[in-house]
Amino acid sequence: WQQMLESVGSLYIHGQEADWLAFDQDYAGARRRVTLPTYPFQRQRYWLEKSEAGPRPRRGSAAAIHPLVSRRILSPLKDIQFETQLSSDWPPFLADHQVYGSVVVPGTAYLEMALAAADAAFGRGGHQLEDVKIREALILPKDSDEARTVQLLLTPDGPDRASFQVVSLTEDDDWKLHVTGNIRLSQADSAPELDELSLSEVQARCQEELDAEAFYASARELGLEFGPAFRGITRLWGQAGEVLGQLRLPDSQAANVDIYQLHPALLDAACQLALAALPEAQEDGAEAAVYLPVGYQRIGAYERFHGPLWGHVLVKQGGTESRESLAVDVRLFDETGQIVAEVESLYLRRATREGRRGRVR
Repeated sequence: WQQMLESVGSLYIHGQEADWLAFDQDYAGARRRVTLPTYPFQRQRYWLEKSEAGPRPRRGSAAAIHPLVSRRILSPLKDIQFETQLSSDWPPFLADHQVYGSVVVPGTAYLEMALAAADAAFGRGGHQLEDVKIREALILPKDSDEARTVQLLLTPDGPDRASFQVVSLTEDDDWKLHVTGNIRLSQADSAPELDELSLSEVQARCQEELDAEAFYASARELGLEFGPAFRGITRLWGQAGEVLGQLRLPDSQAANVDIYQLHPALLDAACQLALAALPEAQEDGAEAAVYLPVGYQRIGAYERFHGPLWGHVLVKQGGTESRESLAVDVRLFDETGQIVAEVESLYLRRATREGRRGRVR
């Protein structure tokens, strides 16, 4: 009966006339006609609003896979789907990453999301990320009660590879693409692939100490507002094209650090060193510039690290000649000098003041 009703309705809306009196004749005594108003409806909603995906997992939620990858969605599709709710106060460190007053999800959060999803879908191992591109910034509402639904889609590609996408649900119920990349899957531990470089070599080359507090003050003037969770550089030394920094995760973030493979705030602090490695950053009176991350060629994490760490950034050959874009290699050493993570070719693009404002609005 329900199928017959749906069929009649479908025919009617496609222009087929229906004999409604004959249709209703057996129910004349049981039904009452209601006359609809002839004026247009006001299109005002009076329904109680509810979350589109239920309450987001909070601290200590047993159901959450990871703070950035809450749950896996059952689906018949080839894609493996994960979903989470992000807001300006969840995970709490996100509120400390702002560009011109807007809370923007840092690029390093996408890296952790992809590694966490790979562990959940394929088992823990030495997975590495490749060819990661940031397509569009993910901006979170200022109201902490408003959450954005974010999904990570994994697409297997053979026994040892997968691709991924990060998308968010907009206010118009459309999906917006933010990040794409590939994952090299490995059940065995992986090893550093960048040219071998020791911490002692770097320390010998980077002798001039720079002012870490002045670095963050300069970043704020440029519109990059790093709150306490993202002020992980405690000291730094450098020369043109190369910087070494001491990094420490603030105490407010240290409690849950074991959950993360690459804590976004700590890895972001290492990537921030790229801004200090530019020649104009170390020249008195030089016009300050800001470069925003747009991609990563390869990311490898070899040990779960808690800090304190040493972060090293080296501008790639020829990277300081172009003022529009540059690429840097990033290494993280533990206190013994062992490399615990590395980023091969972090790509950054120079942004004008007007361009920076436009990208986050």
